[in-house]
Amino acid sequence: MSTARHLEAQEAELSVLGGVLLDNTALDRVSTLVDPADFFVPRHQIVFRTMVRLAEIESPLDPVTLATALEQAGELEAVGGMDYLVQLSEATASAVNVEHHAGIVHEYAEVRRLIQVCEEVVQKARGGDYEDTERLFDEAQQAVYEVGQARQGRHFTTMAGALKQAIEKVQRAYELKSSVTGTPTGFLALDARTAGLQAGDLIILAARPAMGKTALALNMATNAALLGKCSVAIFSLEMPTVQLAGRILASEARVDGERMRTGHLSDGDIDRLLQGVKRMNELSVHIDDTPGISVMECRSKCRRLASERTLPPLGLVVVDYLQLMKGRANIKSREQEISEISRNLKALAKELSVPVVALSQLNRGVESRPNKRPQLSDLRESGAIEQDADIIMFVYRDEYYNEDSEDRGIAEVIIGKNRSGSTGTAKLKFFKQWTRFDNLEDEGPR
Repeated sequence: MSTARHLEAQEAELSVLGGVLLDNTALDRVSTLVDPADFFVPRHQIVFRTMVRLAEIESPLDPVTLATALEQAGELEAVGGMDYLVQLSEATASAVNVEHHAGIVHEYAEVRRLIQVCEEVVQKARGGDYEDTERLFDEAQQAVYEVGQARQGRHFTTMAGALKQAIEKVQRAYELKSSVTGTPTGFLALDARTAGLQAGDLIILAARPAMGKTALALNMATNAALLGKCSVAIFSLEMPTVQLAGRILASEARVDGERMRTGHLSDGDIDRLLQGVKRMNELSVHIDDTPGISVMECRSKCRRLASERTLPPLGLVVVDYLQLMKGRANIKSREQEISEISRNLKALAKELSVPVVALSQLNRGVESRPNKRPQLSDLRESGAIEQDADIIMFVYRDEYYNEDSEDRGIAEVIIGKNRSGSTGTAKLKFFKQWTRFDNLEDEGPR
């Protein structure tokens, strides 16, 4: 790590150690900013580690107590003896700026760690010491990301600090005069129960085939991009990008999907399609149709999208659908594979601080009972999914099963689990010819 050897701040290290000797209470302040490994000079690492150890037993910190402890540990000679400890006590005139100097020490240490992980990745790549290219890329990104996040995980958040953030969130909601504090879905009845899709949440959207779960997810995605003014990532594992874009356009333009496929369009259809294209082009919606994508690759692409400064901030990730994702090759049990995928999707939501909507299949058992409204036990490979999800929603259309249903054109979005809110049912309008969901007429504009 030859380059990293020049990235040091010995003066700042001396100031930190000397400041603590001048004012023992300064150790409490700097120990949340640096740890022994942050010091570049080896003997400074030893001295700081000894200071922390002495403070734990409430011993005063001065050259004499340090020398005694170091001699007992057989390390006094390694740090330069009593003479060097006396020099440290005289290295700075005041402890006033000790926190600032500790920050400098930590910043240099972070850069050295970044160089180290990058060199390790290069060494792996050159030596062929990796399982596959995908995992190499993910490990590289994760290592760099962890270096960048290290400082955030160093401190407690005080109750005062946490309450300040909570009040700021309440204030934003008050100023907006809206109950939606997360990414809006655009569906009033749904947002009323969830307050929008919350950052860090894993939302499972499940249904039997032909209920419209993909259509609902796509409507949520476009509504989020429009109303939330955010970027949306859609991972379509089942449907090619062009086909998915066609469905989004048919829904947005309110044009019959069958007529779009056959080309039997009226002048009015064409006008609506052109207007729909114009509106959709203004949205930051990004589609990836990689078949069998892994969560690692998904996470990698989301990180890149989130770091793109020319785009609106990432506000939603949609995965269609969970059971088509690829787990690690050495997992033999399908249940374990789904468990890992579910857990990693939750980790993705938390890491990027965005809601992740993952579509999921239901067991066929739904079809064998009189009341075919889904419930939590109907989730395929349900154990891990149910545990990891913050919200679980089911789509149900009674008219699909009952021709004489009074709820024709009505879909129920059943919230079976809501970690931070209420459960229950939100009713929406469903237009099969457009594969589009809308608010009920008496709930707001369509």
